Amino acid sequence: MLPVDELLDRAMLRRVRIAAVERSLFFLIFILLYCTMMVLQRDLANSYQLESALRAQIEMGDTIKFSDVQTIDDVWEWMQTSLVNNVVPGTSWNNGERLEGNNEEYSFFYNKQ
Repeated sequence: MLPVDELLDRAMLRRVRIAAVERSLFFLIFILLYCTMMVLQRDLANSYQLESALRAQIEMGDTIKFSDVQTIDDVWEWMQTSLVNNVVPGTSWNNGERLEGNNEEYSFFYNKQ
């Protein structure tokens, strides 16, 4: 027969292990629910439209297309010509209306972090 102290130690160890497993399971459930909620919060239609519009603008090239970039010099040339001209508006909208006041910052609306 085992002494009482050893039985108490084993019971205490078992309780500690069960508590650790319970905490781990609760944490795992919390992480799964949190990730699920973050995915459900995304507006997929707007995300797709924004990504498609940006991809189309980036793929357009005045002097060099993004798919033709192969060297560091090509990257700089593409960034200074095609990227800047297609992503950053000049002094007017696409329909010819002049940018005024805070509208100049409109193109950076999605990059405000």
